[in-house]
Amino acid sequence: TRRSSDLELIIMGLRLQKGLDKAHFKEICGLDFNSFVNKQKLKQMVSNGLLLDTKATIQATNQGFLLLNKIMAAGSLQIISRNFKAIFFSI
Repeated sequence: TRRSSDLELIIMGLRLQKGLDKAHFKEICGLDFNSFVNKQKLKQMVSNGLLLDTKATIQATNQGFLLLNKIMAAGSLQIISRNFKAIFFSI
């Protein structure tokens, strides 16, 4: 589905050292990143040291990247999607 594709783009972007470019996300998905995400959950992940959120990008910290690697090693994209839906969907 469209929502799954948007989520996959976020997950793959977070696996990049430079992170996900929010303008690129909007270009590809047609959605403003900041209105797409659950802001409360995102703030929590930033506070927990898992993500860095700037005006232009969102990226995993070293700790966040290790967590992403563990999730990826644990199974399929369905597992990842389940864990990230509450974080990255505003509804």
